[in-house]
Amino acid sequence: MVLIVTFSSCSKDEDKASIIGTWKYSSEVPFIATHVTYNENGKFELFSTDDDDYSEYGEYKVENEILMEKYSDEDEWYKSKIIGLTETTLTLQEMEDDGSLSNDIYTLTRISNN
Repeated sequence: MVLIVTFSSCSKDEDKASIIGTWKYSSEVPFIATHVTYNENGKFELFSTDDDDYSEYGEYKVENEILMEKYSDEDEWYKSKIIGLTETTLTLQEMEDDGSLSNDIYTLTRISNN
């Protein structure tokens, strides 16, 4: 008799991966922000280590691997597809208004878990 045992596992990064924390943009971005913090309460803040006067904030939610952000001075949600999320890296691809994916892909590196 032969016993076959199959193990299915996820990496520890996949098990614990959460967007909550502070992230540094590690890919070139066309805006002033260098970091973003996503809090447990559904709020986020963009800030720059290059410009102390810059800060933007708003609310966010994640549904079906889509990150939706609404800035405090805006009425609409900006959407990005989460194409990669581990304990150390977040990769986002911006979405167009019609729901299609744009060519803009951003990689962020976690610097704290808050």
